[in-house]
Amino acid sequence: MTEYKLTVMPLIPASHKRKYPFQSMEVGDTFLLDPKERKKLASAAANYAKRHGIKLVVRNYTHEGKQYVACQRQELEDVTIFCDTDHIYKN
Repeated sequence: MTEYKLTVMPLIPASHKRKYPFQSMEVGDTFLLDPKERKKLASAAANYAKRHGIKLVVRNYTHEGKQYVACQRQELEDVTIFCDTDHIYKN
């Protein structure tokens, strides 16, 4: 039988090192990154938005002749879906 020695230690701080500032973004906030980050940013934004019920949009952006990828938090639209036997309607 294995024996374990228990020791009282201070709490280990949670390490939630975040690469992108999604949690601090308000509607209309935008940040720009190097276009090489687009694939990772788009994936991270989609996952974060789905988990937190928000809308994050990732687009290519040109500013003063330089290429960037932009991530913006946008207003979540209220969408109602109506169905009948033949069609699906969105408002």
